[in-house]
Amino acid sequence: MQNFAILATFLVLSGQSLVAQIGTGQLPPPTLGQPQPMNEYPPRVPIFQPGTTMPVVPLENAPPTPTWVDAPVVGEPADNAVHWQKSNCQPTTGLWGSLRFIYGFAEGLGNGIDRDQLLGGTTDIGYWLGPDRSEGLLLTLTGVRNIEEALIPGIGFVSSPLTVVTADPQYLTQLGTLDRTRVYGLIGGRFGWITESAKTTAAASYTQRKALNIIYAGEMGILTDWNFGPYGAGFLFKVGVGHNDRSWTTNGVRVTDSGLIYIPEVGFRTSYGLGDGVRCSLGINFQYYSEMARPDELIANSLWLATFSVGVEWRF
Repeated sequence: MQNFAILATFLVLSGQSLVAQIGTGQLPPPTLGQPQPMNEYPPRVPIFQPGTTMPVVPLENAPPTPTWVDAPVVGEPADNAVHWQKSNCQPTTGLWGSLRFIYGFAEGLGNGIDRDQLLGGTTDIGYWLGPDRSEGLLLTLTGVRNIEEALIPGIGFVSSPLTVVTADPQYLTQLGTLDRTRVYGLIGGRFGWITESAKTTAAASYTQRKALNIIYAGEMGILTDWNFGPYGAGFLFKVGVGHNDRSWTTNGVRVTDSGLIYIPEVGFRTSYGLGDGVRCSLGINFQYYSEMARPDELIANSLWLATFSVGVEWRF
């Protein structure tokens, strides 16, 4: 009986203390019919983003992050982040690429052949090694061709095709960011197959000359990627240095040679987002090849290419 008396006294004193705290406002009054959550976290209050009136859902209550959303460039204003993500969405696989049509010009031959109608295409196949796009692999394949025919006084009728095929495997690593621009360093190589011939037909003679260049070169350079909303731009500069196996063939007689070759290249492109993961692009590119075999002379000469491109880019 004594224990029951002590328990009853404790309950009475506790109830009086609770009523006193509610009366002074130290505790909210209980709501009938609704159990109060214990130790609720996060609190059920709206969290507002600075400078806006739109509440942000707490992280614990937010839906899973879509795999097709990439983080904006460091320093990009929040009002541009959504547009940047939509126009540059990157899946966790990191696969991306492009396909472009090429029209351009090339250095002519000393016999009067001008090369002003280069036609071809180029494609990029890339893979980012992580979702932050700081490292990646890139393979660029390019093929262009030109056929010039002309009746040259004192020489005869000349038909001269030119074919350029190159493959550039490269490794990209991010060197830093500046505003909305990522700057990458690249290192890789170039494998090239360039052939050019000149068939000359005169009144009483026929001459066929063919020049072949097989190139193995290492490359280093920089690549930039700028984005603002649906707009994008990029700059490319790289230099290749390597070995060129040259040969000249005149009416079946072949002469071979080899030597050092250097290949500077510079390019610029702009793009506009058409939708999630798809862009249209315009670009310009200039390449210079030193110490090339060309069919007009049996000595090494230079060759430059200036091209314009239009195409699409995509990110899977």
